[in-house]
This record gives sequence, C-alpha cells and structure tokens, in this order.
Amino acid sequence: MTCYNVKPSEVLFSQVSIANKFKDGRLIGEVRDDIYDGIMSVKDLPMIEVKLIDGKYVSADNRRLWILKQLERLRHLSRVEVINIRRIDRRKSARTDHVKIRGGNPGGRSTDLMCVYHMMGRLLLCHHDFRWGSSPHFLVFYIMFCCCCVLSFLYFVWVLAVLLVF
Repeated sequence: MTCYNVKPSEVLFSQVSIANKFKDGRLIGEVRDDIYDGIMSVKDLPMIEVKLIDGKYVSADNRRLWILKQLERLRHLSRVEVINIRRIDRRKSARTDHVKIRGGNPGGRSTDLMCVYHMMGRLLLCHHDFRWGSSPHFLVFYIMFCCCCVLSFLYFVWVLAVLLVF
C-alpha cells in the first residue's frame, strides 16, 4: 500500500454525519484534547485510509479524520501520513468537507473554548487579507483582544483569591 503525506483539510469525509464517540466509548472531542495536550500522539491513532476519487482524497475513517481536521484548524499539526486503499465501502458514498456529529456534543473539555480560539486565530492570522500590522483596524482589534485576555486573566486570579480566602 502506498502512503501519502497530506493536509487533513485536503481529505474529504465519506459520510455526512459521524458518531460522537468511538466503539470503545471515548468521545472524539476527548481524544482531540488528549492529542492537543500531549497526553496522546497522532501516531497513537491508526493511520487513516484514503482513496483517490476524481482527484480528491476520500477517507472512510471519518471520526479520526474529524480529529485530524480539528487539530489542523488549531494549528497543532499541518500534515499526516495516510494509506492509499483500493476501495471504500459503497455505503460511504458522500464526498464532503464537513460532517454533522450524531449523539450530541463531541465532548472534550475544550470544545467551545477551542472554537473560540479557532475563530480568534482566523481573525488574527490573516483572515480576510489581514496581515500582522497591515491595517489600522487590525491594530485596534489586536489591542482589544490583548486587553480582553488580560482582563480575563485578572478575573480568574480574583475568583481564585476569593475562593482561597473563604
């Protein structure tokens, strides 16, 4: 079998929806968090299998692909090794970039927080043709973002201090 090194964003899902947990009961968001936090490695996941269809990579390993795409969006990884296979189950015939998650929230302690960081990162790192220092609007946004971070940290310290005193 041939192996390729690809960006997860270059691989399509073969289903329109995925379950929120693996067969062993672990939530896909928890696995993503464990990899993001360094508790696990991407190499701990079985390599995803892809088939080249009409010039696009398509994977039947949709939950693992979701994790890899999330880690790429969070800039935790940029490329992964995939195995080329000859065929994909006929029941997995979709070719899509996005999936719906069945069974509720994907889990993980940072699902919402990572979404916020992802959105902020897109704004900070060149979304809509913004580049570091390229616009006065960017500078204003960046200053406001830094102030919010500092205020959030100070609020956290204050809450911690109040809890320790009482």
